[in-house]
Amino acid sequence: MIMTSVSFKSIITLLVFLLFTKTNHAQIACGTQINDATAEYLMSELDEVQHFIQQNSELKNASTYLFPIQIHIVRQSDGTGGITAAEANQSIIELNTNFADAGIEFFQCAPINYIDNDTYYNFEQAEEQALTAANDVEGSINMYYCNQVKIDFQGALFDICGYAYLPHGPDRLILSNSCVLNSNTLAHEMGHYFGLLHPHDTRYGEEAITRDANDACYNCESTGDLLCDTQASPNLFSLVDSNCDYTGTAIETCSGNTYMPDTDNTMSYSACSNTFTAEQNSRMAFYAFERSYLGCLSTNCATPGNLSESNNTGTSITFSWTDVGVSEIRYRISGANWTYGGIAESPFDLAGISFGFNYEYSIRTRCSDTEVSDWVDGTFVSVPTAGAGCSTPNSWGSFNQEETSYGIVWTVMDGAIGYQLRYRKSGTNGTWNVITETNNFTLITGLESGTQYEFQMQTICDNDDSGYTGSVYFTTLGDAVMDVQLTVFLEGAIADPSNPGQYLNTMHVGLNNLGLLPGQTPLSAINSPTPTGQPYLSAPWLYDGEEGADWDDRAYEDFADLHGAKVVDWVLVTFRTGILASTNFAKAAALVLEDGRVIFPDGSPLTTAHPISFYVLIEHRNHIGVLTPTALTVSNRVAMHDFTIANSFGGNGQKEVQPGVWAMFVGEAEQTIVGFDINGDDKAFWSVENGTFGTYTPSDFNMNGDANGADKNYWSVNNGVSSSLSR
Repeated sequence: MIMTSVSFKSIITLLVFLLFTKTNHAQIACGTQINDATAEYLMSELDEVQHFIQQNSELKNASTYLFPIQIHIVRQSDGTGGITAAEANQSIIELNTNFADAGIEFFQCAPINYIDNDTYYNFEQAEEQALTAANDVEGSINMYYCNQVKIDFQGALFDICGYAYLPHGPDRLILSNSCVLNSNTLAHEMGHYFGLLHPHDTRYGEEAITRDANDACYNCESTGDLLCDTQASPNLFSLVDSNCDYTGTAIETCSGNTYMPDTDNTMSYSACSNTFTAEQNSRMAFYAFERSYLGCLSTNCATPGNLSESNNTGTSITFSWTDVGVSEIRYRISGANWTYGGIAESPFDLAGISFGFNYEYSIRTRCSDTEVSDWVDGTFVSVPTAGAGCSTPNSWGSFNQEETSYGIVWTVMDGAIGYQLRYRKSGTNGTWNVITETNNFTLITGLESGTQYEFQMQTICDNDDSGYTGSVYFTTLGDAVMDVQLTVFLEGAIADPSNPGQYLNTMHVGLNNLGLLPGQTPLSAINSPTPTGQPYLSAPWLYDGEEGADWDDRAYEDFADLHGAKVVDWVLVTFRTGILASTNFAKAAALVLEDGRVIFPDGSPLTTAHPISFYVLIEHRNHIGVLTPTALTVSNRVAMHDFTIANSFGGNGQKEVQPGVWAMFVGEAEQTIVGFDINGDDKAFWSVENGTFGTYTPSDFNMNGDANGADKNYWSVNNGVSSSLSR
């Protein structure tokens, strides 16, 4: 039996709450995860929590809850890097100040644990099990300070400031050093740990503005963040000015009134956040009592022995062991969170397991409230579903991910005498490499470093074989990814559709709201959906990338949640060492958000193996392309350029739509390989489509889903603008 670090996407569904800091426009601060089970658990306790809040509106004279913490500082393998002990200790001092009004105090149970490992120094969420299994100290809140923290979203990695687990989850926080030292990240994540949600959370429904219990819209006790003394709030990212004043005009659905949110709440998306409300403090105190199982533990007890399994039915199993005192048990599907079964006696019957999965379980001895033994571990595979016939594997995970190898593990299938896996490099349509296995796992070797592969699987049975699954993708480890941070405005989207000639402060998302972006479902049933996938496959771009191939409405919504802003449209980004197309060396489709950020949905296309000095060209379906005015230079694996604050390469690079604000020229519907030129051909293209609506078309210059006379006006203003850039 192998031990794996498996992420079963069919078992765990995560809703990611994400927060941006003002200090680093491209870094996400909060990556706290809440699955459906946790959401249901929080709701099941809502009445009890509300009663506690009503009875404990003033907590300053209440007893203090003492919580042990274990600080883990991750450094490079040679012992360099990482925050200092003084900085870590100072962060705890500040944390105690933040939580004093909740009656919560933190103290260190043991000396700082230094983890010298290059792999975890720049931490990726997929590494959490391997890191924490070897280092978590039970009975304490484990706080890991890493140089960088990245989470995976639809196959791409994004920098975050940290994440925690809400009640019903592990006692653990993962933190990025720079954010701990320069923002309220630690207090924010610890707020999640003690049961707080974001004020603009809509998982339980949109929170109405009113606080009048007699108002028909009143719902603050059971929607939003489930609290009434935090103001109903939209996402405050980029909507708070330097004076900490709200600058947005978001409308609350029930009343139709404009939000006037607090901008200083620690759990909000505001860069000015530094305050917990009375009800937030009371809610945290409730969960502090619930989490009071924590305490400094010693491991001096004798360990149980002779672990074994029997009566494996696929839905239940019996464990046996030699007791040396009072025993406790825990179990999980490999790679998932532990379920704790509490006190157990051998033999122990475990019910409620699932057919055909790898499981782990552990037994330990408890001598007293503060003294336990080490866990003794065992593994088993639950029996596959009976009578399912020869069906394809339906869940899989990975292990031993290396530069030239990749391990894959899958569910055991009923009737299987073996399995066949075939794989090849993505996008090559080449010959499949085939592996036959009798086990439910395999290690693929001889792969290329930093390369994406696709694989398919089938089950082999006595009298029949199943069909192959659809393609699943993985990427081998390779050269370090180079972070490319770009910002650009599209004139057609920053133009005010209802006020021609005027420009907005951020781009509108008309195409998105109408469901007209590739893969979305149109808002109007009479409109046909735009085909999925990035829109630059045809001439003159001829880009065959697969970005967006499986995107639907939910993908766009999740992407907006991830980045705190909605998608405006797709753009094409090209990297070249000179100003001519002959020097192109990489290309990728990307999404431009309403605030102008350009995000690569499949992750940065560049690694440290690429040139460290280059120009960047951005193209759009009906705008003139823009090129960085000079070559960008990579520093610390980061290259950045903001097209919105200055003109781009060439005399007609961009239009200054407001003083000091630049945008790509709109009006080029008929794009050709020879270059960029807004002329009569574009008007002719518009003339053919004039009057069409609810379509994703280049002649819709103001990007509101309707090609009409207003679009001709944009063409007229820019007619004659051209650029010598080559594509």
